Amino acid sequence: MMEKFKDIYKGQTMWIVGKGPSLQYLTKKDIGSGPVITINEAIIKIEEIGLSNPVYSMQKDGGDRRKYWRVLDKFQHGMLIPDCDYTPDCGDRCGKMRRPRQGATLLVHEYESLYCFPDYSPRYVFNYKKLGFLRNQFSLIIAIRIGTLMGCKAFRFVSFDVHVNNSFKAYTPGIGLKWGQYKGHKKRIKSHLVGLDYKWIIPKKG
Repeated sequence: MMEKFKDIYKGQTMWIVGKGPSLQYLTKKDIGSGPVITINEAIIKIEEIGLSNPVYSMQKDGGDRRKYWRVLDKFQHGMLIPDCDYTPDCGDRCGKMRRPRQGATLLVHEYESLYCFPDYSPRYVFNYKKLGFLRNQFSLIIAIRIGTLMGCKAFRFVSFDVHVNNSFKAYTPGIGLKWGQYKGHKKRIKSHLVGLDYKWIIPKKG
């Protein structure tokens, strides 16, 4: 279903918004023109500041009621099971999942969040294999590939503090700061930035 997005923003800049501590200071001034992809609960902050940009809420990981979380001790790439006992009654929150409230396009992962918010529209399902990956990747890498599919020429990564200042905490609007960033992401992202026009943007307090 993602094929319909091919080159729809050709030549534009893609803004990808993460959940580092600096997210709490994000304002409209930190985002330029072009489409925006938010990671998990970052959609809450983007809705608060009221952008006019096209907004995509990528909620890849699925909620905390997925069946496999109860039978696996740790994440295994070969065990991506989106099944959930609560489908289709997700409510507005489930783990890191947040239902967009202002019309953002919801992007969910076929192998992790396929059954999350099934009644929401507009909603599209992506597949990491169809995006050209041999194995599942973390959210920022997937968002870069989706932006490339959309034809974007440049990328601006907003509030990914761990990649700039080694802050491993994550910020969730309405909840606050918690440990939530993974050290391994810093190493894994490097090969996906080669040849890319990109900048890291860290919003500042005040």
